[in-house]
Amino acid sequence: MTVNSLFTAVTTALLLPILIAIQTLYFHPLSRYNGPTLWAITRLPYLLAFRSGKLAHKVKHFHEVYGDTVRVAPNEVSFINPSCVKDIYNRRPSSEFKSLPKDPIRQPPPQPGQPISILEAGDEDHARIRKSYASLFSSKALAAQEPLVSSYHEWVGMLVYSLKGKVQLAACRFYPWLFRLLLKRIPKSAMSLMAKHQATTREKVDRRLSSTVDRPDFLSHLQNSKHQLSHAEIVTNSTTFVFAGSHTLQTAITGILFHLLHNPESLAKVTEEVRTSFATTEDIGFRNLSKLPLLDAAIMEGIRLSSPVPLGLTRLVPEGGHTISGEFFPAGWAANLSASNFVDPTSFHLDRWLHTDRDLFANDRRDAVQPFLQGPRDCIGQNLARMEISLILGHLLYQFNLSPLTGEGHAGVQRWEDQETYAVWVKSPLPVRLSVR
Repeated sequence: MTVNSLFTAVTTALLLPILIAIQTLYFHPLSRYNGPTLWAITRLPYLLAFRSGKLAHKVKHFHEVYGDTVRVAPNEVSFINPSCVKDIYNRRPSSEFKSLPKDPIRQPPPQPGQPISILEAGDEDHARIRKSYASLFSSKALAAQEPLVSSYHEWVGMLVYSLKGKVQLAACRFYPWLFRLLLKRIPKSAMSLMAKHQATTREKVDRRLSSTVDRPDFLSHLQNSKHQLSHAEIVTNSTTFVFAGSHTLQTAITGILFHLLHNPESLAKVTEEVRTSFATTEDIGFRNLSKLPLLDAAIMEGIRLSSPVPLGLTRLVPEGGHTISGEFFPAGWAANLSASNFVDPTSFHLDRWLHTDRDLFANDRRDAVQPFLQGPRDCIGQNLARMEISLILGHLLYQFNLSPLTGEGHAGVQRWEDQETYAVWVKSPLPVRLSVR
């Protein structure tokens, strides 16, 4: 190699990253949005924050610094204005896409020849799978499952995974090579547990399909549905529902209890409401629990402060671009929704949802709390989740006195947001003193 060609190669190697950074920072379609400079140039700090469990906390801080719309990566913008919810998640009937496609990095598309999960399915397959499961989550079907959910109130501590298994089974590119590299760092033990979970689900599905049951369950509805799924799709989606439903339900219940325990006055009010509304545990039912305003306020406020999906659910703008909150965005970038549009946003207030102090909370954007999303891909199991949360909390507060367990050897986090976040929260121990009332 001659001196001139070596000089050219070195110069190019030095200048090219600088030119790319300048183009990305100042001439990119998203350059009009504020955000941390390094994050706008490269996705590396985003990935490192994700790997350390600090991404959700970082994005929250950026919104505090830069405002409602923040550029958090070269191709990604995060929103906290609730007016964006409909634009991002609702149907788009006049478009080729019924809804904005999911971010292929957060939710990779299904591989050819593999069974399709409702989480990763495209519009057509998603509609087909959702129709198959629609009757499972109807009011009539859930009412039939309520006695089963209520029967587990004696096992609140180990309820969620057992409940999910019983109800369901009667027993744009963002450096994908780097993302795959980080995924390879997942411990083999974690991958082994995932494989074991899939194998266990498959075994339970096979055993259930080859037997008869005394009561209708989810698979009963699937077998009688006119929208038939293949055996592989039933196994895949059963795995999805058990895993996704249990983790988010655990987070919601733990988060609600955490904030009630740290706000004893609110805990006392909700407990009194539950206990004065029912004569015995047999009287506790979802229909009556849903009419209790303080309990409902505690659930909504707890979910607001401990979002079960802390990183949000990103969407990709398809070809042709899309208008969000009155502004046009070109194809190929990801949109994320965050929620912090409240007076005293990090504090727990039942009155926020009771409309008893309109002067203080009149301007709260309560529609920013969308734990189940909107549109064609909203959570199909949201009614089941509401029933489970209400029944679990109702029975727990009715039968037990709860208080924080403090002292040496019982240290827990003092702030919910101090915990790490990935796809879900990494929940620290929640020491609780329980005594029968």
